[in-house]
Amino acid sequence: MKNFIVIVLFGMFMSSGISFAQNNNLSLEAQVDSLISVKEFLEKENLSCEDKNRYSNLYYKYFPLTFNRFNSIFGYADFPGGIGEASPLYNESMEYIDLFAEIFYQNHVLYWSRLISLAQGAQWDADAVNILQDYIQLTVNGNAKDFCLFLSFFNDKVVSDFWHFYFDGPHPENQSNDFKNLHIKINKLKPKIAELMKQSYEKLLSEKCISSESITKRVSTLFQIEIEQNYVLSKIDEERFFLALPNNFDEFISFYGRRYQLKDGRRLFLSPDYHYFTLLPNLYYIDKKHLTEKLVQISLNGNFNENRQISSMDLDSVSFLSNLIDATAVFQRSIQLHFASNVATTCQILNNLDDNEVLSFWHFYFYSPHPENYREDFEELQNRFMKYDKRIAQLMKQSYEKLLSGHDGHGH
Repeated sequence: MKNFIVIVLFGMFMSSGISFAQNNNLSLEAQVDSLISVKEFLEKENLSCEDKNRYSNLYYKYFPLTFNRFNSIFGYADFPGGIGEASPLYNESMEYIDLFAEIFYQNHVLYWSRLISLAQGAQWDADAVNILQDYIQLTVNGNAKDFCLFLSFFNDKVVSDFWHFYFDGPHPENQSNDFKNLHIKINKLKPKIAELMKQSYEKLLSEKCISSESITKRVSTLFQIEIEQNYVLSKIDEERFFLALPNNFDEFISFYGRRYQLKDGRRLFLSPDYHYFTLLPNLYYIDKKHLTEKLVQISLNGNFNENRQISSMDLDSVSFLSNLIDATAVFQRSIQLHFASNVATTCQILNNLDDNEVLSFWHFYFYSPHPENYREDFEELQNRFMKYDKRIAQLMKQSYEKLLSGHDGHGH
């Protein structure tokens, strides 16, 4: 019966003549002014039902229909040289997007059609665009069956564009578990929609792989940022810094376990202190969720390389290993501070991992020659995580107790 209602409502929606063209002929300035005025009216107290319905319909009318217009109203434009320009409602973007969701979330046909429209040609970015993506993901995960039925009425290109934006981000490979779980669910409901999802996700991975900078170029970017020694980065430099950082622990070893020959002849190590103590805590434009994802991925299988065999005569190897151990200690301390301060987001990310991966994460988090010294921190942290996610808290306890028992060796 519910599916029948969705089909009937969709038919009414399509027969209304609404399309994915811009929803009105207003200039950008006029559309922004209209949104501001309607929002102010909707936020008044004691609105009559008639006025609320009237102004809700106007809000839907003036809320952007295309991604380009959405970005022009709520986004942020980057220009060469670290210069950026905020769109008219950039600073208040969350308020406007939240209000749109609050009003129309239960009106599936109107709300879903607008989300699908906004996803056409969309590319991930921080701030407003990331908020939009969050609402799209929340909608799909909360209404998978009916949403897939609704999506099946659109052509393949619209569906593919929708899934492309759904999974887009700095590191779509980190969403592999989300993709697998959602694909299994949707494949049982609508195999064609699931296949288009798979194609879009694989294409996205391929695009990111092709566009990914080589390690050499990323190291060069980090040195360029180090030379400037800024404590606060521009938006474009924050993104350059974030994308240049290691994506996993193997890359971490490669980045910080060797000296690099600079053009002026100096042979230097990268500075983990500057990266993880100075810059990382002050990142403003990088979405907290994506930052947490990256730190989790680096932490998996993290260790201090204490069992690496080196020759006593190989002074470079001794120097490299010493610097790597120091860098690992710096990184470990930085993630302890980050994850303890972002418990809800950390639980959300860790829940995408299997038990062994979560155990590996907590092993690195608490590893020390004397893990018993962490007992007070462990007890406080476990209480905080237990309030959000019992599974993650229990795996934390299991990993910490294994470290205490001394049965886990060093670093693995």
